[in-house]
Amino acid sequence: MIDDEGNQLGIMAPFEALKIARERTLDLVEVSPTAQPPVCRIMDYGKYLYEQEKRERAAKKNQHQIVVKEVKFRINVDDHDYDTMAAPLRVLGPIFGRFTGTAYHEPSAVDARRRILAFFGEHLRS
Repeated sequence: MIDDEGNQLGIMAPFEALKIARERTLDLVEVSPTAQPPVCRIMDYGKYLYEQEKRERAAKKNQHQIVVKEVKFRINVDDHDYDTMAAPLRVLGPIFGRFTGTAYHEPSAVDARRRILAFFGEHLRS
């Protein structure tokens, strides 16, 4: 049994611990139910939950959110449109390309696919 100030009160019957907690207008919380004997603590449980939620909010505020930017290109996109679409991508780290359908299989699309990859290769390095 641990009181609200962190002092050990020793081993006692549950009704005695509950009586002490009620006298101090606090809650009796079972901290470690699997220990022999079980460990209980006298505390203001509502205040404990509030402080825990406050710590979680502060930790969440300091987290860095990862933003994934995505731009879709087609085969028949002009060079000026590449510049316009790629402007927000200059801040990014990794770039992923996916070519599907005609952009992948038709021989006439191979040149357009190479042009897109070359554009990113030269423009995003600067």
